[in-house]
Amino acid sequence: MKEISMIGDDLSFNNGIGIFIKNGQSIPVSVGQPTLKINKMTVGGTKKIS
Repeated sequence: MKEISMIGDDLSFNNGIGIFIKNGQSIPVSVGQPTLKINKMTVGGTKKIS
């Protein structure tokens, strides 16, 4: 979170990406976020492969 320098105004959600079920009851769930500018990010871990 420290490396996020900008957040866009284009928040959007993917409707109905899945269903959460508990005790026989279900509710649709989705995911979404605005465009982000991230200055630095580690992908895949930090362990060096020899």
